[in-house]
Amino acid sequence: MEKDRCKQIFQVVCVVHDLDTALANWKRLVDFRQSSIKDISVDCTGMYQSRRIHFRMKAVRFDLGGIDMKLVEPVDKDGCDPYADILRTKGQGFHHLGIYTEDLPDLLGQFAASGNAPVYEESSSTGRYQLFDLTDTAGFMMAPFAQMIGPCGPRDACGRTV
Repeated sequence: MEKDRCKQIFQVVCVVHDLDTALANWKRLVDFRQSSIKDISVDCTGMYQSRRIHFRMKAVRFDLGGIDMKLVEPVDKDGCDPYADILRTKGQGFHHLGIYTEDLPDLLGQFAASGNAPVYEESSSTGRYQLFDLTDTAGFMMAPFAQMIGPCGPRDACGRTV
């Protein structure tokens, strides 16, 4: 049986100038389950544009109609990382999509064959994360995943998202 290279969009990521203000506006303007908000702020280490980088991001994720909505504020707005660069050059707003694939190696092979290398890559105990900038050819950036996270992701015995 053929596997889907891009099976489902499960995550939308936006970059913001100020996380607290943006989240307060989301709470005021958008009807979503506020109890689903999780602080996922983290220090990141990875390869960006062929250089090893370290940066900190403030971030939250929440369930927006079954999609993992993620808001990211780069702590160093003048830094050189995939979030600060977009914030500086394009302003706040859409950053990338998280896309679930049933065959990650095949999709990554397709990208490599077409000359699309990741612009950012990191590895951690939870796996490998790669961000591809397809803006010039397809109009967006994406991060492919072999497993979904957030509302679409796996659940524990009580049905809670893990």
